[in-house]
Amino acid sequence: MDALLPGADEPDEGVRTIVRPDLLVVCDRNKITRTGVRGAPDLVIEILSPSTACKDQVTKFHIYEKHGVWEYWIVHPEEQLSRCSCWATTAATGSRFSGKWTGCRLFTCCRGWRSI
Repeated sequence: MDALLPGADEPDEGVRTIVRPDLLVVCDRNKITRTGVRGAPDLVIEILSPSTACKDQVTKFHIYEKHGVWEYWIVHPEEQLSRCSCWATTAATGSRFSGKWTGCRLFTCCRGWRSI
């Protein structure tokens, strides 16, 4: 499913930033449209492959941060690693800040997997 990440008042047909994450979670049903998800998903998970690793870890990371994705998980299946980043809004300023990479609990039930 595509996630349309519009600027200000961009109509669906004019959205220039469109991504297709491996997995996404959207908590607000109003964001789900016929063309995909309009606005930032709450959680995005990308499963790395050699052909997408750079794009997922750098390009998409910055896109998701810019457009308000709250939580971004990157899964390294070959290395049996996962990591996630969370962003939050400070109550005082309302500005967003990038959270540090933290350990995910997604793979705690899988033997041999570790979080970084």
